Amino acid sequence: LTYCCLDGIPRDFARFGLLYSREGQWDGSTIVSKEWVDTSTAPALSNIYGYYWWPTGDGFTAIGLHDQIVAVFPADDLIVLRFGRYTRLGDGSTVRTGNNSHSTVEPENFDTSTFLNLIYTAFED
Repeated sequence: LTYCCLDGIPRDFARFGLLYSREGQWDGSTIVSKEWVDTSTAPALSNIYGYYWWPTGDGFTAIGLHDQIVAVFPADDLIVLRFGRYTRLGDGSTVRTGNNSHSTVEPENFDTSTFLNLIYTAFED
């Protein structure tokens, strides 16, 4: 996520999004401080990109290699995931050395903004 190399199943990424949606709280415990969540999801670089998050008016999105996404809409308690086809190359280990890498192929006409807008609009109706 956020370019590459954070491996997990969709449930893990959904939980990651929920952790941020709930200001770093999980089951009554603080896992990540609210200050860090606020700072990391606020615009920083060129006033458009946070710390690994792309802030929007209604939430924030982590965008990984080939548009793997975790979109978080805290006010609606909504987490949207988008995963593509993932292929691990090399010996299958998670170590990024030698010929170990991965490939994720997406449709040429996929657009993250359109995808998220369609979902969020449907959710509002």
